Amino acid sequence: MFSGPGFVIEPFRPGDLVSVLKLVQRSLGEEIPYAFFLQMSTLRPDYSLIARDPATRAVLGFIVGTKEAGHEGRVLVFAVDPEAQGQGVGHALLARLQRSMLLQDVRQVHLEVRADNHRAIEFYRRHGFSVTGLQEAAYKDGADAYRMMKPLH
Repeated sequence: MFSGPGFVIEPFRPGDLVSVLKLVQRSLGEEIPYAFFLQMSTLRPDYSLIARDPATRAVLGFIVGTKEAGHEGRVLVFAVDPEAQGQGVGHALLARLQRSMLLQDVRQVHLEVRADNHRAIEFYRRHGFSVTGLQEAAYKDGADAYRMMKPLH
């Protein structure tokens, strides 16, 4: 378990599902099937992480990744409660996922981010990601996404 000021990073558990689904809706405006989280936490428990307030047990953020063919990894879903943003939660989740990926010999991490989510794009740039392309109409509402990549060392 990793901790930061005011939160701990833990593996996702099925009991976290309702809180995570609410956070997805509130933070991303998306609906992701509950089976996705259960499947990913079973297949890659070290790549399905939550940040929790240890006092209230509230889920402050989560990240789900996967290892792809060769030496590549992908961030599939990542969100931090808007009230917890700017407190190191996102940094801690991303860093923990990247450490797990390095242990699996992942050399590059890929992700997609809404092209109009300037705060998230800047967050990823600060963490070493660069834009590698554009995916048009990537979201249900027709919004585009930037493809981003970061080499791991």
